[in-house]
Amino acid sequence: MLAPVWGASATPSSGCGKTLASGVYLMTDQNVTRTYRVFLPSGYKPGISYPLVMVFHGWGGDENEFLGDNNVTTLADQRGYVVVAPRGLGSAAPDSNRNSWS
Repeated sequence: MLAPVWGASATPSSGCGKTLASGVYLMTDQNVTRTYRVFLPSGYKPGISYPLVMVFHGWGGDENEFLGDNNVTTLADQRGYVVVAPRGLGSAAPDSNRNSWS
């Protein structure tokens, strides 16, 4: 489930300069507030490049579908991955039930 893409060449980012912590965050764009959860590996240090893994839940799920699974976070921690799990938007107002990516 969590696998790096071998052979990809990318220049590591110097980071955003902000101190991050594992947890739930909100972001608003075009009057729509989105919820996402971030997992940082133990020993995370700002200014050091880490692989980023984006995980997208299934229909009706949320940001905890993957990051609520201890197997996922244990593996991500062992491999030094930063994992971001956004919540899809529902069929009614943003962040309602039955969240999806359509």
